[in-house]
Amino acid sequence: MAQQARWKICVPESLVDPILWYLHDARTGAHLGIKKTYEKAKLSPFYWRDMQGTIKLYIQQCEICGERKSPMAKKRHQMKSYVVGAPFERIASDIAGPFPTSINKNKYILVVGDYFSKLTEIYAMPDMRAETVADILFRAWVKRYGCPVEIHSDQGRQYESAIFRELCQLLEINKTRTTPLHPRSDGMIERMNRTVNDILSKYIKKHQKDWDEHLDYIVMAYNATPPRKHWYYTSSHDIWSGDVVSIKFND
Repeated sequence: MAQQARWKICVPESLVDPILWYLHDARTGAHLGIKKTYEKAKLSPFYWRDMQGTIKLYIQQCEICGERKSPMAKKRHQMKSYVVGAPFERIASDIAGPFPTSINKNKYILVVGDYFSKLTEIYAMPDMRAETVADILFRAWVKRYGCPVEIHSDQGRQYESAIFRELCQLLEINKTRTTPLHPRSDGMIERMNRTVNDILSKYIKKHQKDWDEHLDYIVMAYNATPPRKHWYYTSSHDIWSGDVVSIKFND
């Protein structure tokens, strides 16, 4: 697919660090990793010499990211991939937590992602009851993006509950789940949760009591970055909206 040529602003060396701060350290940067920050930089209106090397060095020197580095890479299981034909046709959902209780009494998050565009939403929850999960999924996701054909999850009791089954039947959504032998076999859920938990841990370190009020910034940063190993070179937000997401670079 041919890409339309775009003019770039050639940035002097003195302005590279301020731009990298907005791309990586700002609330809309979310301390993403080297690859994701580089991909986001390529979508920005800026260019400077050795962008990838500069970004790599900048993030390697980031204290917040350094504290989250795992000393040893964990062995990962083989992941499954799925073929979908349109945005929001098939979605995945998972729950993470507990986190420190926020001033809004939230301790958990509900993560929902689209298999086609990889667009992801994160919702704060005070508990992980089936009623809470079903209510957020309907009022926050379905109301905005419509009913998916299929929703995939792990074997959590919330997703196997009567109220969640009734919601799927009412909206005519096919419910699938991971198997007991391979509970971590879904590639998108694994990557989605790994990235979200990594980003969120950096926010919680600085914002113990109001971490849930920063979720929108995390979502914006995540969806403004091109998904990993995808055939299209654009962000999840662009696939959904048909337009390039606007990221603020000044105060």
